[in-house]
Amino acid sequence: MGHIDAVYVNVDVATHMLANEMRLPGGLRFDPDLPHARCDFRLSTLLHPEVVRQFSQFPRRERSWPRRLRVKYQIGGTGAP
Repeated sequence: MGHIDAVYVNVDVATHMLANEMRLPGGLRFDPDLPHARCDFRLSTLLHPEVVRQFSQFPRRERSWPRRLRVKYQIGGTGAP
């Protein structure tokens, strides 16, 4: 729309929202030369080790789940780090 020059947002989320919610596919272009950050998610606990065990077992039980999410939400194909 010509109002914003830059934004700080998860590239996959923004790409999905633009294409599927706002009907503006290709409305975002990731520029790896601009400052950006990667994020990781971690889980730790001293009081509930069973939660960590369950969390660790989940990917082994649900091997196809990450791939299904990537396909459904077009995650990871944007060229973002």
